[in-house]
Amino acid sequence: MRSFALVAVALAVLLLFAGRPSHAKNFDHAGLAREFLEDHLRPGYARLGKDMSALVHEADTFCERPAKTGLEPLRNAFREAVLAWSAVSPIRFGPVMDDHRHARMLYWPDRKSLGFRQIRRAIKTRDKSVLTEKDLAEKSVAMQGLSAIEQLLF
Repeated sequence: MRSFALVAVALAVLLLFAGRPSHAKNFDHAGLAREFLEDHLRPGYARLGKDMSALVHEADTFCERPAKTGLEPLRNAFREAVLAWSAVSPIRFGPVMDDHRHARMLYWPDRKSLGFRQIRRAIKTRDKSVLTEKDLAEKSVAMQGLSAIEQLLF
């Protein structure tokens, strides 16, 4: 009896909305795309660029004088970069998908701990091939980006 009532309610709802005109014809799709671009996409990537530059600056500062600065400024810059990435990471179209850029930014989820194991091995063996930008770009995406930095900082 209960399933009959559910079916009856579902049919009533379908009949109620079946004859209504679609409002999609009047919807401003171009306006929505423009608003998304101007209010979310461009500002989000601008913030990401600014925060990633700050992260690079703090990393350089730490590498030059680790004892003086300590890890805290670097960890704070990392936090801001992750927050900036989080705002734009759901966007999975356009240039961010070329050359595995999305995964290079944040290799997650790392179900098999590939990044962790590869980074640990590089540290243990003192692998110098991960020290240059060019060489690192040829390595696994699991060893690049925010995921790798997180492994090193925390």
